Amino acid sequence: MKNKGRRAQKIRRVTSYLLNTLLPLSDGAELPAIREIMKKTNAGQLVVYQVLQSLQKQGLVQLQYHHRIRRRIEQVAHPEEIRLLHSSQKSGTEQHFIPQLFRKLTACAEISGRKLTVECFGDRQPEEVAEELTSQGVSSCIICCAKIPDYALRLKERMKVCLELLPLHSNRVTVELRDSAEMTEVQMTYLFNHGYRRIGYLHYGGKDMFRYPIQMQRLMDYYRLMAENGFRINPEWVFHCSENCDNIDVGMKQIMNSSPRPEALIVPGLLLEGVYTFCRKHKIRIGKDIGLFGYDDLHQELVPEPTLVCNDPLEIADNCWQMFQALERGEKVEDRQTQLLIRTGATLPSKM
Repeated sequence: MKNKGRRAQKIRRVTSYLLNTLLPLSDGAELPAIREIMKKTNAGQLVVYQVLQSLQKQGLVQLQYHHRIRRRIEQVAHPEEIRLLHSSQKSGTEQHFIPQLFRKLTACAEISGRKLTVECFGDRQPEEVAEELTSQGVSSCIICCAKIPDYALRLKERMKVCLELLPLHSNRVTVELRDSAEMTEVQMTYLFNHGYRRIGYLHYGGKDMFRYPIQMQRLMDYYRLMAENGFRINPEWVFHCSENCDNIDVGMKQIMNSSPRPEALIVPGLLLEGVYTFCRKHKIRIGKDIGLFGYDDLHQELVPEPTLVCNDPLEIADNCWQMFQALERGEKVEDRQTQLLIRTGATLPSKM
């Protein structure tokens, strides 16, 4: 058993070495000789041959024997496939934001004669994901909704093209299409223009700024815009919801028992269903007793229909695909932000 374990370690070491060597090379370039590979990886000839034969079956290399002396290894490119990696296990229904975005991106790839495969990387480490991709001949990826910059950075080290789509972290480490930073500004301007002055805020993710920098930035913008417009904030109008959303009732009781209570409440889409449930339970009329202004995608249908600020998944997909193609052509690509739109529902009647 110990020998099998050591052999498996050597196979992984040789595979990793060869994949790292393959990636920077142009198509058809020579790899090191067999003896050089053995020396660099401290592995025997049989192990090296086993790995090379495995890579040849996957279409990554081609072994050529000349008089049984010289070994020439050529890289066989597979530029057709692109891997779209995302972190969420939840895809929602067919009409929701993420499925629409992924379908449109898949269609964009197909029109260009490319194959785009969607895959959830879950809890796997970036080195594991990168090794899997390179072993399958995939050298281009789009990573969607990565929570930490390190993940994208470590993938980028192994990929020829790595584009970030809607990252949840704050650091810029690759070319990226980022969620618009103006979300709260659009909401607050809309509320001010419709006569709202007492505005509350449900904040998602607790108080951990590192894990939810975008959510924290939106909350800071709320405080800033209220102050810049000279409007008072009652501390009880703001509540930090936990990651698993199990304290919404506590937060809503705090907000609705405040004096005076807010006229409108900004709510992340993830929390809207819980807010609706609380209001029904306590006979609070949404759109009359309190206005609700949601943001981000919804995963349910609610009555009355909420007013929302959100992104257009089709516009994002088109933008993302243009950026990706430009990166593959070797062009310099600037970061972009998504465009926002307001879906007018029945939860924010005008007070003017």
